Amino acid sequence: MFMYKVRIRKIDSYLILGFLLSPIFFDVDAVEFLLGIKMESLIIVCCVVAWTIIIRSSAINSLVFAYMIYFGTLMVSTLINGNDIIALLYYAIRLITCVMLIQYMLDTAHFIEYTRGMKLFLIVVIGISVFYQIFNQDYFGFTESGNNNNFLVSDNYLGYYYIPFLLIVYICEINNRSKRNIWLCGIVCILSLIRGWSVGAMLSFVLFVVGMFLITRSMVIRKMCTFFNAIIINVLIFVLLIIFRIHTYFEWFIVGVLHKSMTLSLRTLIWDAAIRNILSNPIIGYGTCKGQVMKINTIQVYGGIYLQYFSHNYLLENMIQGGVLATLALVLVYAVVYRKSYECKESILYSTISLAVFCVLFMGQAGCVLFHPTIHFAIILLYYCKKIVHAYAS
Repeated sequence: MFMYKVRIRKIDSYLILGFLLSPIFFDVDAVEFLLGIKMESLIIVCCVVAWTIIIRSSAINSLVFAYMIYFGTLMVSTLINGNDIIALLYYAIRLITCVMLIQYMLDTAHFIEYTRGMKLFLIVVIGISVFYQIFNQDYFGFTESGNNNNFLVSDNYLGYYYIPFLLIVYICEINNRSKRNIWLCGIVCILSLIRGWSVGAMLSFVLFVVGMFLITRSMVIRKMCTFFNAIIINVLIFVLLIIFRIHTYFEWFIVGVLHKSMTLSLRTLIWDAAIRNILSNPIIGYGTCKGQVMKINTIQVYGGIYLQYFSHNYLLENMIQGGVLATLALVLVYAVVYRKSYECKESILYSTISLAVFCVLFMGQAGCVLFHPTIHFAIILLYYCKKIVHAYAS
């Protein structure tokens, strides 16, 4: 009986740890609004706590090394252009902490409990966010572009939280025959996205939910969902959308059904301005500033007013900040993940995480921030896919 109680306490401690350290992965915008505490300060405290735990037992792996090279190229650009090197160091340390923390939990056989703690954290904050969406949507004000700020994050970025959330729920339920909890969480997230009416997030999340269902039913779909295909198809979409403007063939849907303009809420104008800026400084780009995005793309909006925006596209923004060098470094990160994840390419988990990577990058076609852990979460999990499969098998 005594040993049983001790074991329960150990499991609970790692679940609590997963809950308390979740802000490293997932910001909560309302913390500053409600408590007057900078979210960055809370994340720094969490990172310090995390490093006191992992520093003695976790070695630098190939993914950490690849991310170091990636951020190294951005630091060169940031220093040369005289931008915010402190902000970039914060983003780098935070993301690398995420990679090392997951490795530590897998190496010490506490990944399952830690993941359940993260799931509990997300259920709480997403539940509060949905509550405000339903009963007082305007409570946290609006963004510069007129979107609602929510308890968790603004409407346009909800999808970047919901896909990792559903992925975590899926991993926690991987040995459970009933998938009711997964579909229930998926339905709640879809209703929240409809309420926020972020079209890109809605399309990406619905695609992820439908894809998860089809992966379990069709071997053809399962084999199609690979990391390589996720990257290649997104590059193809980038070329068709940004270069050839394929969306012009779907005016009936964009205007008639989605009630959006053919500029995709000014995005086509922003993309043109971003391409001009990239061509002016293609090798090293313009560096990084606080906020993870560079608002240097000037366009003329209604009434003859000139405004500056970030690129509203993941690849364009990467080239804006780091040029060709950072883009090649990002390819290195993907290559490292591809090589490592290939070891478990036959598992359903591999296909599901690869699908999540595709959907997150698909959302990034219309706008994202470069370094937020939610953007990289599925990629990090894919790198550790084999270890995660073994953790649940044992």
